[in-house]
Amino acid sequence: MSGRLLARRDALIGKCDRQRQTLAVEARNLLAPLDRDHLRATLGARLKIPLILGGAALGLLATRPKRILPMLMTGAALWKSARGALPLVQRIASRFTR
Repeated sequence: MSGRLLARRDALIGKCDRQRQTLAVEARNLLAPLDRDHLRATLGARLKIPLILGGAALGLLATRPKRILPMLMTGAALWKSARGALPLVQRIASRFTR
């Protein structure tokens, strides 16, 4: 290769490295709110009362077995539907990320 081509190649490699570093920093900044510790600190205080109320509601439902069985069956059906729809959602999402 000629000197000019080598210089251009080195310049492009340097540019790619800078872009890769910038992308890594931006990705880290975008994903920072999803960090496990950050989510626990943010949502932990906000979810304490709803979790207590939800636990109390589940406790009341568990004491009435006539009502809990249909709810469990409905929950199982919803879970099965969600698991069946997940591949479709992933395919659709992959089309937008390309």
